Amino acid sequence: MRKNIIRIWLILILSYFICGNIFSQKSTTDSLSIELQKAKEDTNKVNILINLSLKLLHSYPDSSISYAEKGLSLAKKLNYKKGEADLFNNLGNINRNLGQYDQAISSYQNAVEIFTEFTKSSDIYLNSFGKKGIANGYKGLGTVAYMQGNYNSAINYYQKAIRIFEELDNTNGMASCYNNIGMVHWKQDNYDRAIEYYKKALVINKKNDRKIGMAACYNNIAIIYKELEKYELAINHYQKSLAICEELDHQKGIAVCFNNIGKLYEEQKKYSSALNYYQEALNLRRQIGDKNGIASTLGSLAGLNITLAELSNNYEEKHEKYVNAFNYATEDIEITKEIGALFTEMEAYNLISESLAGLRKFEESLDYYKLHIELKDSLFNKERNEQIEEMEAKYQTEKKQFEIENLEKENLLKTVKLDKMQIRQILSYVIIFVAVFIIISLIIIRNKLRKKNSTIFEQNETITIQYQEILSQNEEILTQKEELEKHQNHLEILVQKRTADLEIAKEKAEESDRLKTAFLANMSHEIRTPMNAIIGFTDLLNDSELTNETKVELTGLINHNSDTLLRLIDDIIDLSKIESGQLKIDKKECKIDKIFNLLFETFNEKRENLSKNKIEIKINNKLEKKNFIIYTDPTRLQQILSNLIDNALKFTEKGFVEYGCFFSDENNRELTFYVKDTGIGLSPDQQNQIFNRFNKIEVDKRKLYRGAGLGLSISKNLVELLGGKLWVESEKDKGSIFYFTLPFTKLAKNEIIS
Repeated sequence: MRKNIIRIWLILILSYFICGNIFSQKSTTDSLSIELQKAKEDTNKVNILINLSLKLLHSYPDSSISYAEKGLSLAKKLNYKKGEADLFNNLGNINRNLGQYDQAISSYQNAVEIFTEFTKSSDIYLNSFGKKGIANGYKGLGTVAYMQGNYNSAINYYQKAIRIFEELDNTNGMASCYNNIGMVHWKQDNYDRAIEYYKKALVINKKNDRKIGMAACYNNIAIIYKELEKYELAINHYQKSLAICEELDHQKGIAVCFNNIGKLYEEQKKYSSALNYYQEALNLRRQIGDKNGIASTLGSLAGLNITLAELSNNYEEKHEKYVNAFNYATEDIEITKEIGALFTEMEAYNLISESLAGLRKFEESLDYYKLHIELKDSLFNKERNEQIEEMEAKYQTEKKQFEIENLEKENLLKTVKLDKMQIRQILSYVIIFVAVFIIISLIIIRNKLRKKNSTIFEQNETITIQYQEILSQNEEILTQKEELEKHQNHLEILVQKRTADLEIAKEKAEESDRLKTAFLANMSHEIRTPMNAIIGFTDLLNDSELTNETKVELTGLINHNSDTLLRLIDDIIDLSKIESGQLKIDKKECKIDKIFNLLFETFNEKRENLSKNKIEIKINNKLEKKNFIIYTDPTRLQQILSNLIDNALKFTEKGFVEYGCFFSDENNRELTFYVKDTGIGLSPDQQNQIFNRFNKIEVDKRKLYRGAGLGLSISKNLVELLGGKLWVESEKDKGSIFYFTLPFTKLAKNEIIS
């Protein structure tokens, strides 16, 4: 009974605000429509249509887009560029809210292009108008990229917008971008950075009394507190956000608050309250046509129904909840595909898989789980690693810039000291001049008194001696001056050299940090992917109703992911040993034919498992003698060949993979091994980078190749430890040939080389 009363009150409150908004919008629209009829100049009509489009943006998007298109048509006819640019920006906002992302991107780009023309004007007002329009366009493009899951692009657009807003001292624009960057960090589970940006935005919005911005910040801070399980703080901030949205009749904001409060109640296991809030949010979002919001709430409802089904002991109720979850998630998939929201689509695939598993449709569940994993791999590899790497590189660059500024201050201090020395030198010149003047005066006096007495003559001789001493001192001062000039020149050269050394050190440090960040992000992803698959498929094996074919397929997937994880760990251990100089080479008798045949059996089976039946694996051993024996480390030789063949098989779709060996010189002192394929090949730039640590070649963003980027680097180090060299010859789209040489030198058996 109590729950029904709460539901009725919620419906009444929502109806009140909707009706209030309708009457308010109608009054405003009627007023603007009257102004439109009275307007005599065509440009005034365009401006009124812009205002009508803005007023109806959130509540009546269809009417808003109609007014915007009418205004755009009239502005183009009048060649009224200012109105045309504003209307393109409005269309971008409307299409973004409707989930029509392609149209939104096109509209924002058109707006930016027109606003750019205004920045070329010498008029201060028009120039500022153009810059502000460009910044708003970049902000809109960033929001579309965020909604589509393209976080790297979103960050880039927001940073461009912030730079322009800072130049214009537009704090409202800066606050909006700070809030949006915080949302990107939230998606990356970086809660500290997210709440830092939210609070920066909130301070600005409070100072400017910008209520819609305050509501967004309160809502986003509440989400972080919910993730940190600080539920009282979370509900307090949600209520602040909801109160502002209701005061402003902001329908979309009210729906967001309802949806988020539902998530909070669901996390606290208050499922009935959560279901009520989700349903209210869905009804309101359907009414205003917010496709992205509809998809989000459908996902929440699907997840909640799965939870309720798992908690229920009644078969019919359990079946009903799983069916509800399947229906919600299916509608979610249709909308996310339409609007291109990849992250939401990935979560929807997982929800469908779980609901089908609950309905005992395991084969269909497995198909949707595979789609979930593929899309998850694509999103994390393409966006998350690049995002983290870019932000870390920016931080390190700012740190190095601070060090450079300190060095410049130190150089300035040295320059001041040199200036003081020059002042002292000038004072010395003045003293010399005064001394010379005195000497000349004394000589004149001596000449006058010379004939008077001999005493004066002796005094004159004394003065002459003093004069010689002064001249000697003058020469010493001149010598000191030359030495000071040389020292000053030496200091300038030393400063230039140290500045150049610092630049080189800065580049090396940035490169080292970039490689470290890329390695940590890539290793986290590469280890987590097979572990998630192993855990997920192992749980599915516990179901007694699985068919034998499904169990065999799941077992194969578990084995494949286990092999992948084991090989990754082996590569990391080998690389660590090589880097620390602890890898041991154990040279002994090695039969080449035996290694070739073992590799043939291994990769022929792997080719069949990978369904690459269009590829033929061939051996071409050009050594005349069978069972040919050389002295080397057979384990490391097999590891090198295995890495090269595995790489060739990965990047080849049809044709052949061939490996073999031959003598490189006439005296039979060196063997050359090779692995040849008809795969995608390498460009000259890729050939220069292929043997670097953690380097991965991405030839097509739509096709991802798994791997940590360690195999070729390890192989190159192993070949060099065995006394040979490794190189590649390749042409784009025509295949590659990897060669490596080994010295044919007989050594004592079991000789250890470290």
